[in-house]
Amino acid sequence: MDTYEKTFPLDPGLFPYTKQKIEELRNARRRLDNAFFFDLVLTEIAQVASPARLYPPRSSQEVRLLHEAIYNSPVDLLKKQCCIYYIMLDWDANGEYARRCRIPDNYRALMDAYWHLDRGKDPDAAFASLCAPGLTPNFASKIMHAFSAANRPDLVVLLVQTLDIRLDNDDKLETYLRAMARVSTSSAVLFTRNLPIEVRRGMFEMVIRIASVNLASFPFDDLEFGWLAEVLPEGILIKQLVARGQFQAAVRHAGSESHSLRTGLRAACFDVERWQAD
Repeated sequence: MDTYEKTFPLDPGLFPYTKQKIEELRNARRRLDNAFFFDLVLTEIAQVASPARLYPPRSSQEVRLLHEAIYNSPVDLLKKQCCIYYIMLDWDANGEYARRCRIPDNYRALMDAYWHLDRGKDPDAAFASLCAPGLTPNFASKIMHAFSAANRPDLVVLLVQTLDIRLDNDDKLETYLRAMARVSTSSAVLFTRNLPIEVRRGMFEMVIRIASVNLASFPFDDLEFGWLAEVLPEGILIKQLVARGQFQAAVRHAGSESHSLRTGLRAACFDVERWQAD
């Protein structure tokens, strides 16, 4: 592995960690629950302790300490070089470094993705990097949360579906369904039908609370309809009852609604009952 002097530009004018940049990075770390993806790479993969004390460095001497911590870590050379590659992104010297060290494209793409996710400024670039061929990202749950925090539920859904992320815990499942409810409410409801019955109701009710306004005419099954009264706004529930032909129930639920709505529903009931009698 290269020495510090051979790796980093020594010209002080090229030092990227200005006071403003350091403050931006600290704020970005706070938005990610005080843990960058790079922090997780350092601690869980490179086995470097206390990453928040090392990154971002405030001086050339602190860059040297960060380099030494990575250099002395008990992992293979490629993992060390990937950590340095991430830092070189800050210097805009990552391409030259990757070519010199012959870092495989999929490893470069993974570190590019983490770098973009840590900064939170370009989720589309992060997603594109995550979709590079041969790439298997770590920290799937945190990636999903990062896209959610960036107000990109579409990328949460695409991530799970494109990379076949396993929804193997409650946190991933809930994050995915929250995102899907914002992207395609009907798809989210249909997805809950494939869940075990012991978790289905909770996930179904969560989807309804997020996007009930889009479900006035959705064809709920009988089990789902039985859960609706507890979570569906009254006006939407009334529309559902009408859609199912339950006009008398709709009139009863309209008791707290406007006089014109109650009158209209009663007239509709009368017309239907007269038509049925004929």
